[in-house]
Amino acid sequence: MLSAGARKLLAMRQLAQTVRKFSDHHVVPEKFKHLQRLHMDVGYPVPKELYVDAYARQQKKNNAMLIFSVIFLASAVAYTTASDTFDFLAPPPREVKNWK
Repeated sequence: MLSAGARKLLAMRQLAQTVRKFSDHHVVPEKFKHLQRLHMDVGYPVPKELYVDAYARQQKKNNAMLIFSVIFLASAVAYTTASDTFDFLAPPPREVKNWK
């Protein structure tokens, strides 16, 4: 009974021997397809749209997020300033009331 590591090592060795054997055809037997390394012709997704269109759509999302973030930050600062939630640049109180 082989351990998982030994089985993987044996499978990789068999794959290397098989690839060497079929190296002129670039054919990998079906039982070793899951061990094959990915390359540019196999395994990577093919773009479904033009790069320019995808980039423009992503930039539109990023710009909308930036505008929303700036508006939210400005409204939060305006609210805290108007409601005196925080006393910016105010010294700490000299004594704490109702301290037990």
